Amino acid sequence: QVLFEPLGNLTLLKLLDVFWLAYRQASGRADLRNDDLVPTYRDHAAIFAAVEAGDAAAAREALDRHYAGLSGRLTRARARARPPAPDPART
Repeated sequence: QVLFEPLGNLTLLKLLDVFWLAYRQASGRADLRNDDLVPTYRDHAAIFAAVEAGDAAAAREALDRHYAGLSGRLTRARARARPPAPDPART
């Protein structure tokens, strides 16, 4: 929120609210939990440093890297939730 509030884009801020609500609900699931918080800390530190330095390209890259971690956890959780494909040899 702090990063995006200065833009004054209320639609974006509402979308962020919805995202965080969904994320908080989903993060209680064991398959989405992030037990290794060091990479998250490093991502946040990189985002902060880039914004503080006024380096938009580095901030974009750091944000992309940060959200790629979340996307990867969601993809892995979705793959684990799918039922296994039928074994053609058993039909």
